[in-house]
Amino acid sequence: MKIELRKLRLSDAEDLMKAINDKKIIPYLDQNRKYPISLDYAKKSVIRSINDKKSYKKAIIVDGKFTGTISLYNPNENKKIFEVGYFIARPYWNKGIATLAVSSMCDFGFKKLKLKRIWADTNSNNPASARVLEKAGFKLEGKKRKLVYKKGKYFDELIWGKLR
Repeated sequence: MKIELRKLRLSDAEDLMKAINDKKIIPYLDQNRKYPISLDYAKKSVIRSINDKKSYKKAIIVDGKFTGTISLYNPNENKKIFEVGYFIARPYWNKGIATLAVSSMCDFGFKKLKLKRIWADTNSNNPASARVLEKAGFKLEGKKRKLVYKKGKYFDELIWGKLR
């Protein structure tokens, strides 16, 4: 299995739309958006990512196929701190792809961007994402109790960090 992180391309929009609209992925995504998303929305999202000069969003490519995205975003540039976020299309879950992508993106952040810290948050209803971060060397730093409200339930938000 060959994993590559590359810049997003407009041609990724359809694969992005299909992956995000998977009903089993939606509960783990940002609930401030409406789902399903349209192809037009996916194209606009890719264009925004391409033009965003403060963040680094990459397509995760496995054996030549689009499998998800990963980003370093939400920068505190003075302190050399970024947040990492990612998603993997469901057919590629439980194959170690997310862990490899997070590790690779952290290497990029620490070596090329000279970051001091990379952090992430996960919801307590997403233990698979917590395992990804643990395997990629992140440490659980804290918990915001009952911060996230989804479909009638409250979940804790877990805060993870990794230092150079």
